[in-house]
Amino acid sequence: MFWGRDDQYQPVEYADGLAKSVRATNLVLLDSGHWPQLQQPREVAAALTRHWESVRA
Repeated sequence: MFWGRDDQYQPVEYADGLAKSVRATNLVLLDSGHWPQLQQPREVAAALTRHWESVRA
């Protein structure tokens, strides 16, 4: 799960609780607002690559 540290709609304080409730295996905090996939696309792509490589191993 990706979360922007500067999310103006859902503060970062909610990230851990939501991650647990949806059983996310990884929470990635990024230096972005509400749309990390648009604001930090390289970082999101790198995190996704690491995730998929870890589940293939």
